[in-house]
Amino acid sequence: MTLTSISLNFPLNTASIEQARRLRAIPKSQLAQELGISSRSYSRHLNEGFPDGIQESLSSALTVPPKFLDAPHPDILELSNINFRAGRRAQAVHREAAIANGNLLTQLDSYLHETYTIPALDWVDLSYETPKLAAQLLRQAWGLGIGPAPNMVQLCESRGISVYGLTTIAKFVDAFSAWIGTRPLIFISRQKTPERSRFDIAHELGHLVLHHNSAGGDNPQQEQEADAFASEFLIPQAALKTYLPKLPNLSQIFDFKAVYKVSALATVVSLHRADILSDATYKRRCAALNQRGFKDGEPNGMPHFERSRIFDHAFDKYSPKFQSRKDVAKELGLPQDVVDSGTFATKFTVVS
Repeated sequence: MTLTSISLNFPLNTASIEQARRLRAIPKSQLAQELGISSRSYSRHLNEGFPDGIQESLSSALTVPPKFLDAPHPDILELSNINFRAGRRAQAVHREAAIANGNLLTQLDSYLHETYTIPALDWVDLSYETPKLAAQLLRQAWGLGIGPAPNMVQLCESRGISVYGLTTIAKFVDAFSAWIGTRPLIFISRQKTPERSRFDIAHELGHLVLHHNSAGGDNPQQEQEADAFASEFLIPQAALKTYLPKLPNLSQIFDFKAVYKVSALATVVSLHRADILSDATYKRRCAALNQRGFKDGEPNGMPHFERSRIFDHAFDKYSPKFQSRKDVAKELGLPQDVVDSGTFATKFTVVS
């Protein structure tokens, strides 16, 4: 008996099926082929309902629990309101996967806020300031001075800003952020180096304080402003002028970047922006770093990605309210890898 000959009913949520397909970056034609039906039949089922008995096949093809397919899931993130880090390299399928991933993680975020006491939002509207001044003002408001920024995940969490990880399918989308009502969330892929991850979080923090009233989308100016904010937030020009000589050599740059937990190239870029390095010296320092492998990685960099205090507490087996990640995924009907990556349980290899 073929699938199309089975009597139809309507137990499955077609919006959830499409959300799972986008999450896995699977074209409709490929999913239809895996189900043994035509693309036309798949489109018809989306409008009229899927055959009874297809749930297990869909669950297997999409790598989601069967429960996911018969329940609604919030679809509240919109492409037009999101600035993707490295968005020009990301194809539409990667952006859609990242948005679907983020939508599912909003359910996890709601669960954690309902179950645990999460710090209240401590945020400053800096939309009318220049990126450099905005970074300085936020550092001042959060009591950071000109010293190294602490663990960026935990810093954001302590100020009521949630940070979640994306699955590997979103590897071309380094990060994005969004407001869910009055709650700001940052989503990062952690596919590169820990130093790059810190910069990605600072970049998204820049979007949250600078562009919360602006439409997102493909906006190069907003990306440049968020980059400038991140550079000043992680590498204050005052710190460069205080702790480095007028013409720092590579050894001195390496010492600085190790203390501030930033990349060597980002440090050199900030030195150039601060007029500490001339154009010619800047080019020579970049060329030297490229020859030493800093273009594609961070030799002798941070050995581990920064962890979340909230996740480590929530999923501590000795916590009074302990539920394993597996239990939470089952309760919410979410794919296990979404919960694991979202809460930094997935181990990523540091690029060497």
